Amino acid sequence: MTSRILRRPEVQNRTGLPTSTLYALIADGRFPRPVKIGKRAVGWMEGQVEGWIVERVTDAAGRDVPFSHGGTKQPSHLARKNSDATYD
Repeated sequence: MTSRILRRPEVQNRTGLPTSTLYALIADGRFPRPVKIGKRAVGWMEGQVEGWIVERVTDAAGRDVPFSHGGTKQPSHLARKNSDATYD
C-alpha cells in the first residue's frame, strides 16, 4: 500500500467526484476517511483511494452497466447500423 498523502484536489482528479459527493460518500462510510495532517488540513492515503477506485472498476466489470434509459444494452438508435455504411 502506498503511503503518499493526497490532498482533496488530487483525490477529486483521480476519482472524478465533486466535493459534495466525496464528503457524502465519506459520511455514508462508502469512501475512505481523510487523515488529519495539520490544524486545518486533511489528506487521503493514496493506497486507500486507489483501492476504492479498483473496487469500483471491479464491481462495474462484473455486471452490465445500465444506460440512462434503464436497459443494459446500448439503445438501437445509438448502435452502429451497418459496419460497411458510408458517412458523408
